[in-house]
Amino acid sequence: MNRHSDIPWRQLIAEGIAIVASILLAFAIDAWWDDRQDRRDEQVMLASLHDEFAVIKSALEADIERHEQNVASLKTLLQRMDGDRRGDEAAVIEAAFLELLSPRTTDLGSGALEALLGSGRLELIESKPLREKIAGWPGVIYEVWDDQASNAKMVFDTYIPYFVAADWPAGVTMRGWYPDWDIPERDLAERPELVNDILRDSRFRTLVELRYGYKLHLTEEFEEAIVAAGAILADIEASRR
Repeated sequence: MNRHSDIPWRQLIAEGIAIVASILLAFAIDAWWDDRQDRRDEQVMLASLHDEFAVIKSALEADIERHEQNVASLKTLLQRMDGDRRGDEAAVIEAAFLELLSPRTTDLGSGALEALLGSGRLELIESKPLREKIAGWPGVIYEVWDDQASNAKMVFDTYIPYFVAADWPAGVTMRGWYPDWDIPERDLAERPELVNDILRDSRFRTLVELRYGYKLHLTEEFEEAIVAAGAILADIEASRR
């Protein structure tokens, strides 16, 4: 081909278009396949998160029920210290002792969540609101753990030393922790003079008030965590196909 007019432009253009189209098609197929694999991975991830947060929510609900019982026992003791005597003060005091000397903690498994956040694959979840809730969950549960740590510190640093110094019986508390506790207990019901001393102890009342206030706050933190876990579960269920 010696002349410009002899160049088969139409054929070259058609071949060029075919080549470009095949490359674009290959990219599109590759992207489609990657997206499909991502969606499969997302569904597996969502299933694991759903199972985990269902357990977490259930554990939090069980714990908050126990905390509400503890709050009620402390409130009852404060009422009895105010003079609302009904003849069962020894049992009321023992129930409060069990709460005052118990550094309760909440152990929640979060393997799937930690694996997801640690892998940097959070963006695989298509739902932006769900991503934001999952990313914010560690901060929510940290508030619970932080309050529990503060309560535990109060138990070890304040309440236990106070009980030891006052020579008040703790056997009922140990029995509450360990059903097999077989050490003879000093039953408060058999020591009315000690019951009266406890009920009149103004410093002890202050400690009970402080514990009561801390427990109310901790209960609020549990409620917020339960709401947050429920919202995550709802979003996960909406995102699962």
